[in-house]
Amino acid sequence: MSSLAAQLQGIASLDASRLTSRTGAPTSKSYLFPPKVAADHDLDTIYALGLSGYEELLALDPSFEEFEDDLFSEQAKRTDRMILNAEENQKLDAVLERCLWRLSRWIGVMAGGRCIEWLVRRFRVHEMNAEIVLQVFYPYHSTPNFARMLAILSIPNQSAYHAPFNPLGKDAQAVPRSYIAAAISPEKDRSLRLLEDVLSLLKRAHKEGALYRGLMTFWSGTLVDLLDRYQAGKKVLEGLVKLLVESFVDILTMKNGGPDLNASIYPPLILLTRTVRLADEVFLVLLDAIMTPNTGADPTQRVFTLLFVLEDRGAWTLELGEQGVEKLGRVKQLGEILLGARQRYGFDNALATILRIMSSNDSFAPHLDKLIDNMELSAPLVEVVATGLAKHSSAESEDLLGKLREKYPAIVDRVVTVQQGENHRQEMSTVPKTEIFGADVAARIRGVNELFANQNQQDSDTVREIILTRLRYDEPEVLSTIYKHTDGLSSILKDDSSYLDAVAPAFSGHRTDARVARVHLAFACNQYCSSNDTRIDVFKRLIFPALLVQSEPALLDEDCWSVIQNSSWGKLSLARACHGFSQSVTPETLQSAAQELSGAIIKSETHRDLIDFVFTQLSSSHTPSKLLAHLILICLIITTSESELGHRTLSYLSRLQTDIKYQDIGESTDPMSPLLLRAVCERPRDKTTATRLQLALYAALSTIKRVETNDISIVNPQFQGISCQTFATSLYALSNSDILPVQLSQAILRSVLTQLRDDALIFLASVWTAGPRHARVAALRHALSYLNAQSSSGREKLDFQLIIPALLVAMQDKSKDVRTAAVGLLEKVSGVVEDGGSETYALNSIYGARSEKVQLLRQSDLKVYLESLTAQSAEIILDPGHLKVVHAKHLGGHHGSTRKNSTHRRAVISALASHIQAWSSINARLALLSSLEDIPDTTVFEEILPLLSSSQELEWVSGLALESRARYLGLLFKTLTRMTMSQLTEESAGWICLRDLLTQHGDLAPVLRSLLFKRLQIGVFEGLRSHLKVLFVTALLDSLHDEHKHDSVETVEALRTLKMDSPLLQELLQNLCQAMETSHNRKRQKQETKSHADKSEQSLDDLTVLIDSRDWNAIPGPAAPLVATLMNVLSSLLAKRQGVKKGIDYLEQEILGAILSLLEALTDAEELNKAHVGIEVIIKVIRASNNPRTSQRSLLVISELARFIPESVLHNVMPIFTFMGASDFQRDDAYSFSVVEKTISKIIPVLISSLKTKDLDRLELYKEALPIMSIFTDMAGRLPRHRTLPFFIHLVKSLDTGYFLPAIAILLVDRATTKSGRGGQSSALALELPISVTTSFSIEDQLLALQEVVKETRRLCHAPDTALVSQNNQDNLADRTTKQINAMLSFTLTLLSRLAGKSCDQTVVQEIVSSLVELAGLDRDGVTHIEPVLAAAMQLLSADNFFKVVLAAIASNDNQYSEMGLKVFNERLPLVKTEVRSRNASVLGDIVKAASERLSDPVTVSSALAAIQAVVVSAKDNSEDVYFAQVVPSLLKIISNLQGRHLTVASLNLLDALVKQLGSRIIPSIQGIVDLGLKLLQSSSDTMMRETTGVLGTLLSTVPTFISSKQMHSVLATCLEHYNRDPTTMAGLMSVTAKKVPTKSLFPIMMEMWKSVKESQLIPFFEVLRLALKNADRPGLATLTKKTFALFLEVFDLPWKLESKAFDQDVIDTIEASAISSFLEFVTKLNEATFRPLFTRLFDWSVIDLEGQDEQHLIRRKVVLFKVMLGLLQRFKNLLSPYIGILLPHVQELLASFASGDLTDVRLWQLVLETMGKSFAVDDGAYWSDGSVLKIIPSLVPQLGAGTRLAIQSQADRSVSQCLASLAESTTSETVLKALNTAICLQTRDDDAQVRMAALHALDGIWEVQGEELVAFVAETVGDYLSELLEDENSDVVAMARRVLGRIEKASGADVEEYLE
Repeated sequence: MSSLAAQLQGIASLDASRLTSRTGAPTSKSYLFPPKVAADHDLDTIYALGLSGYEELLALDPSFEEFEDDLFSEQAKRTDRMILNAEENQKLDAVLERCLWRLSRWIGVMAGGRCIEWLVRRFRVHEMNAEIVLQVFYPYHSTPNFARMLAILSIPNQSAYHAPFNPLGKDAQAVPRSYIAAAISPEKDRSLRLLEDVLSLLKRAHKEGALYRGLMTFWSGTLVDLLDRYQAGKKVLEGLVKLLVESFVDILTMKNGGPDLNASIYPPLILLTRTVRLADEVFLVLLDAIMTPNTGADPTQRVFTLLFVLEDRGAWTLELGEQGVEKLGRVKQLGEILLGARQRYGFDNALATILRIMSSNDSFAPHLDKLIDNMELSAPLVEVVATGLAKHSSAESEDLLGKLREKYPAIVDRVVTVQQGENHRQEMSTVPKTEIFGADVAARIRGVNELFANQNQQDSDTVREIILTRLRYDEPEVLSTIYKHTDGLSSILKDDSSYLDAVAPAFSGHRTDARVARVHLAFACNQYCSSNDTRIDVFKRLIFPALLVQSEPALLDEDCWSVIQNSSWGKLSLARACHGFSQSVTPETLQSAAQELSGAIIKSETHRDLIDFVFTQLSSSHTPSKLLAHLILICLIITTSESELGHRTLSYLSRLQTDIKYQDIGESTDPMSPLLLRAVCERPRDKTTATRLQLALYAALSTIKRVETNDISIVNPQFQGISCQTFATSLYALSNSDILPVQLSQAILRSVLTQLRDDALIFLASVWTAGPRHARVAALRHALSYLNAQSSSGREKLDFQLIIPALLVAMQDKSKDVRTAAVGLLEKVSGVVEDGGSETYALNSIYGARSEKVQLLRQSDLKVYLESLTAQSAEIILDPGHLKVVHAKHLGGHHGSTRKNSTHRRAVISALASHIQAWSSINARLALLSSLEDIPDTTVFEEILPLLSSSQELEWVSGLALESRARYLGLLFKTLTRMTMSQLTEESAGWICLRDLLTQHGDLAPVLRSLLFKRLQIGVFEGLRSHLKVLFVTALLDSLHDEHKHDSVETVEALRTLKMDSPLLQELLQNLCQAMETSHNRKRQKQETKSHADKSEQSLDDLTVLIDSRDWNAIPGPAAPLVATLMNVLSSLLAKRQGVKKGIDYLEQEILGAILSLLEALTDAEELNKAHVGIEVIIKVIRASNNPRTSQRSLLVISELARFIPESVLHNVMPIFTFMGASDFQRDDAYSFSVVEKTISKIIPVLISSLKTKDLDRLELYKEALPIMSIFTDMAGRLPRHRTLPFFIHLVKSLDTGYFLPAIAILLVDRATTKSGRGGQSSALALELPISVTTSFSIEDQLLALQEVVKETRRLCHAPDTALVSQNNQDNLADRTTKQINAMLSFTLTLLSRLAGKSCDQTVVQEIVSSLVELAGLDRDGVTHIEPVLAAAMQLLSADNFFKVVLAAIASNDNQYSEMGLKVFNERLPLVKTEVRSRNASVLGDIVKAASERLSDPVTVSSALAAIQAVVVSAKDNSEDVYFAQVVPSLLKIISNLQGRHLTVASLNLLDALVKQLGSRIIPSIQGIVDLGLKLLQSSSDTMMRETTGVLGTLLSTVPTFISSKQMHSVLATCLEHYNRDPTTMAGLMSVTAKKVPTKSLFPIMMEMWKSVKESQLIPFFEVLRLALKNADRPGLATLTKKTFALFLEVFDLPWKLESKAFDQDVIDTIEASAISSFLEFVTKLNEATFRPLFTRLFDWSVIDLEGQDEQHLIRRKVVLFKVMLGLLQRFKNLLSPYIGILLPHVQELLASFASGDLTDVRLWQLVLETMGKSFAVDDGAYWSDGSVLKIIPSLVPQLGAGTRLAIQSQADRSVSQCLASLAESTTSETVLKALNTAICLQTRDDDAQVRMAALHALDGIWEVQGEELVAFVAETVGDYLSELLEDENSDVVAMARRVLGRIEKASGADVEEYLE
């Protein structure tokens, strides 16, 4: 090292170098590499490594793309977090955290490691995001990845993660999960912060899309480990439970979490419920969360977890809550899941809760049914289910209860009995007290008898309720007693259906007691059956449900049937049919019984009602009723063969959903097969039995026979009820599906086709055109088979052309298979046609009643048409829309087609159109119309016209669906083309239809008109003939008077789209105008009612609509005749104006707008003249109308007419402008302003052009146009303020700016001189308008205006009568002319000031200046502003001319003129360009010289100084220095004589500028400047002092080497002398001196000055010395080292001398600090070889030289020594650490002396300790070793006792504590720390309480800085020492001991209470 300064460069930390680098260096810590390897990697290498990993991850996970810009781009490469502000770092932290979470799943792969390396090295995530990094690495705790990251983590001390994880970093290794579980436990982390973070891991990862199995495994395992700690009965903290429950609920309810996420929560959740008994409310919340749907959890997992939790809970009676039950019900396959759970785990307690819920809710019936069938239930579970079903009375619950009773009869019966007793008790609480509900049967019988005996005395409703309640119980004796009272019972229950509700359960089979059934039947079948309705109800509610009930004993035994037979009900045929079920039901008897019952139903008068009842029982939950209903329906179908019954059956079957496939049941076509009957008898509740019955229904459907013979057509008509064809279509579709077994499908298909016979082809056509999609291909193939059979049968040949339209429909089907089959069938039809046929197939039946509309094709046309189709068959198969192309090509007309071809085309089109008319099927019509839509032939429109005109057809259309109707009508109207319109005449049907559509009424009318209007919009209207166009538009307008408002809007919009040319519009306008002029007789009008509208007003409305509907800017045809027509209409309106009540203004405006648009497009004036268009009508409109809109449009029309008929316009110009001034000028709206602008821009140029033809000069032209201009200028005050300026700008442009800007400006200026013109404003404000108007134009125009204004001013001065404004004089005041002159000059001055600095025409400027000079020479009273105006004008001169003028002005004898020249020069000079100034250097020199001569004149001295200053300051080079040098002597001469501080300051500023500019040229004047400066410093004020020192400083900076030592000495001496007056100013001069004066020159002067420096000058002297040393050059200082050091030794002794003189101690300390600061600067300039002997000499000077002499002097020198050493350590850090070795022996001596009390100097003691502390702090291994530290500890620790002997106890404690803390912080050696800790602890046993306190302070300090390293000594420190201090007699000691104890506990992270025992 060459010097200490060079060594300092090695001190800088990495962060410090990063702050000064461009992009920063990567951190030295590395995740992947060892430190030495990492140090070799630069930023580019690390970036390439990280980028390669990022690209690999991006291929695996594209979502990483969002981090590219912020973290993995070139921009990120330049991001340095150390120089980002807090907000930027916060935003970056958010991005980094998301990226780290996303990286977490990839940490184990190399790509992820490379990305982590980049984030560590570039973004320092291991330091600035340490907690997030640790959380992300948690799942890898057992891998080397975790250890590597732990080794480099920098966890802040205040972080909760510091205590458990920071100690692990020094010996980083994998960590077991149990350690993490212990660290997050409340015992270790009372804040629970770590636990909260672990619990939030899954939520945060799910939010960032970073969930993976390893994280979930870690999370689940850690929580299980945590909860395992409490298994031994250890109390769980409430806060821990709260956090766990909240976290579990959040995760369980997290949407789309997935099965793995939910599976991870189940183990800790179950363990929590087993460990802690949660409150009921909390437990219920958990249960609800477990069943949350849409979480992605596996339903089985959720249910199993629910069961585990409930099982551990024990008896749980709160169920799951309302939402929980609903969520449980949404679990699919709940029954199977519970069944599996029961088989594997049992779950008695949990299942009891779940089954209790399921049995109380019908929504669980399917699941409960499955459980009853398949699960073996224990007795308690059976009781739970039975109780729930018995309480919850419903059909489903009764059915399930019956099933349960079959398996567990004893348990169920017992439960039902108990429940009935409960119901009995409940009912007794709601009925009167009576023995009817007594405890035994006898009492209840007595109660019944008593009730009926007193029946008349009791309320009938109450008696009825009691009886109905009693009838619900199965007690034969009581029931028999009730029924004995027949009369009373009949009167109570007559026709009451609630009776059947009460007794019906006894017949459902759930309770099989024949005695009960018998007594009920005895009453129900006799007395109750008083009407036919009640008889049927008895059958439905009682008999029918019991018929198939199979039980032992039988529900309906022989006695029951005997009762039925002997009753009145038994006489019915229905009752006799039921008797077939009286015997035991077997397969043999079941069929006959069902057939007999179905026959009775058919014969019954209420058979329809009974059939409906059978259909309702098909879906009954009561199995016997359901099975019987199926059997009876089968018999009904077979017997009746009704298609409607079959259709209803098909509808029922189509709604069924079953999980058993029909194909799995087996083949059977017999509806009543023995297998089916046996299943009904033996396995009634088996699901396959129900499925067999459904198949039997399908088989029965195949037996239905066709009854009608003419019910088949292609349109499938709907007859009353369901037609045979509809049913046959449904069966056909069913047979061609894959629902049924093959054998059954074939049987059904065979039955359908066999019965259709010859109608089969029509039927098949209806299927392939409108049937189900899957049946269409089959229908086409069956049709092909039919034709093949027909051809080979030998029967008579048939013509099948009527089938062709149906084939055309199929050939446009979306399905390719359908199109293929259709083409195949078409080819077959084509072949049949070739063979010929004598009879047309289905001619009279194919379309039903509409078949007569069909037109047949001749065979020749048919063959040609079919050939065209078959030729394109391949394309038709490929493209469903290709048929349209075939038709367009074959049937479309083309150039050169023959008449024969045309006939053929029309024949085919007509035939197809006839089919469209006859076939009332929307799909078929759409298909056929679509195939014809591209045919450009009028025949299509003519043939389908009836579809639009027929009311019957329109009614059919109105019944269609909206979408179909829109498409159908769209195709119809698409035939309306320009070609078809061109063929229309007034008598043609097409025209009549078109006209009628406009006036048609009804729901469909708006739709038809809308479609018509759409066709008109695309050019159809143009196809009409001219006279028809007029008629159509007229009809369209007429229709507006009858339509609703919304229709009117659409009609008007359609009218807008019609294209009309000029001749058509003329004819329409003339017709409407004629109608308007034909008015009714007034007398007759009064007699008419108000409901009849006036014809004239209707015409006015029509005219308004027509005018408003046109775009008048684009009317084809000649415009002039149309303008003339509109003018005529406008004239007619004026005549009708008085008689029309409303709408006239709007119509006039629209007509004017139309005229305006036409005129704007017109270019030929001759054309307009030929049309005889004039302006008179427009003038009349303006005068007649009060509407501003009308007048505005009139003005616009006039402005356009000015182009064509200027003479007429000019003739009326004054009235026009007068009207504008009176109205439009005062309206404050944009439109009015634009109208005025446009009118002016069109009329004014015409006027001015006329004036210019008179050959007038400018003034005469102004005067000629004055009347027009005055109109506008006089209106200036009445215009809206914000529109005034834009208006006059536009006016000037319209007048011609080059001519009339000056005139308008003059008039506006003159207006400001009158009271009325000012309008209450000041003159200055009034002049703003002319100024603003003028400055809105170019500079040339402004100069022209200035020139004319100055001329006008001259005219006003010399000959006012000739002035322009004299004609505008409105005042008679005597001074009017003076006011005008002053106003003109004010205007000129303002305008000149705004032109300053801009390029102006010098000729014009010179003329203006000349005129102003002339004006300046006039002597006129009251005229002001001449001189300012002249000065402003001079500023417009060019620089060349300007300099000459200024020179002449300065050199003139007129002081005022010179003063003005100097001022103008000062203002203008900074604007002069450098090249211009260089060109005029000589002139500038003359100006400077002339200005210097003006310095002696008191009038001009200030301006002269400013002028010279301006020249000097703005000088760019040295070319003008020769002139500046001549100024200095004169300036020095006058400065001393100047009067006034401001002049002196100005002159000194000029002198300062001259010194800077002249450089070495100032040398001759150095002495004069120094003398002047010293003189001024002695006598000047503070302000003057600053300026003077500035001049001297500039001189020293400019020529430092040319200033003599004497001069320098004088300057420095003066600085020291006056330093206290202004320290800042003098310090600045001293700083300049130190920087600029060479070292060899300055230091001898400083040493010389030291000899004579006064005590009051010591501080500034040392400041100069410090600055001189700081700026000294090393070579120059090297020769003065010894002298300088000697000087410092003298200086260091100075404080002792001053103290001996009783000098102020604060001043002494300041002087000493300044001296030491200077010495440090001196040391900075030295190298190692030079400094060491000097330091040794300083040590000898301080310690040895005075040894044995004055002790206080010696101590004072030692104080200086340690202050210097402390400063050196602070400045040079560890570079000076080795020098502490020189001091150390003496330090130990001093410390020993202080410890023993031999020394008592507090200041020295504190300095020694502070120096030692600083040495420890900055050492960094440079000097101190463990051995040397161990040696010094015995000397330092006793200073704790030394402090007590000093009078500054608190400072003493702090000094020693800080020193010892620095020592502890500087080492990690266990030996040193132990020795230090022990030594301090021993001091705590001192007898002196103050010593103990000091020791505790020291102990607190070392544990604060090195708590982690001292953890090993916790036991010793706490147990041996602090435990004693906690019992100390001194309360302060005890308090301090507790503080230290808290510090130790926080540092160790452990509970230290155990060490205190």
